[in-house]
Amino acid sequence: MVPKIMRQGTLTPWLYLAAAVAIMLVFIVYPTLNTVMLSLRNKTGTQSAAVDCIPGEPCWGTLDNYRYALTDSEMTQALRNNALWLLFMVPGTVAAGLLFAVVTDRVRYERLAKTVV
Repeated sequence: MVPKIMRQGTLTPWLYLAAAVAIMLVFIVYPTLNTVMLSLRNKTGTQSAAVDCIPGEPCWGTLDNYRYALTDSEMTQALRNNALWLLFMVPGTVAAGLLFAVVTDRVRYERLAKTVV
């Protein structure tokens, strides 16, 4: 269902939406697609990791880099470390922020504490 303000024929809400979409495209979609494309190439970036590629031309569709990442002991250790970091640091940061907000809300000089934050 389209909100009432969007149906009134004004251009302003659509401009705000276009700005948000443009920012998402530039800072989220493009880097994500670029990362996937780069992950399918070899370490020099000139071709894919596949052996049957024509030298000097990009070659797509191989998963050798992913196969290496999931089978090499150093890479699996790095993936494990990243997973542990995400598992503990994200909830820990959220909990610390929530605790700080609750404590700040109950101090005598609440407005000053909120201003400092």
